[in-house]
Amino acid sequence: MMKRILTALLLVLCLTAGCAGAETAVPEYMQKPLADFTAATADGGTFTLSEALQEKDLVMINLWATWCGPCVMEFPFMQEAYEQYSDRVGIIALSVDPGDTPENIAAFAEQLGLTFPMGNDAETGLAEVFQVMYIPTTVLVDKAGNVLKLEIGGQPSAEAFIQMFEEALPEAAAEAEV
Repeated sequence: MMKRILTALLLVLCLTAGCAGAETAVPEYMQKPLADFTAATADGGTFTLSEALQEKDLVMINLWATWCGPCVMEFPFMQEAYEQYSDRVGIIALSVDPGDTPENIAAFAEQLGLTFPMGNDAETGLAEVFQVMYIPTTVLVDKAGNVLKLEIGGQPSAEAFIQMFEEALPEAAAEAEV
């Protein structure tokens, strides 16, 4: 019995040590420019990445759906962070569900008190670009249009979004280098 336990532990250690040295593949879109896109918003307007980046230092793209519990859970936190950073950070929330119409997205946004632009990903195809398998998925794009970060899963607080913003904003990066 003891021999089996030791063999199992040795196997686990060998597998762990082998994995520790393995490099993780970086997706091809990371640290590269994201192609410009325009999305129709539920309020009847449009959101264009290049235009948002002319005004903002950072754009956050959130891929979600109205039926997604973790998406619904994180939206109030996203709104709170947006209210604090709207002068520097643009947000576009795009539903990956083709059935989420502009009307039900607008009603959803009104019900939750969301003030950032929301629309459907059907026109942009960003869920395909980022190979989204789970929602919510959050993508950060810097002033130069480069994809900085892709985060899968709901954020548990406004502070989590604020921390993402702080880490990605230019001064935060400059201060970290000093």
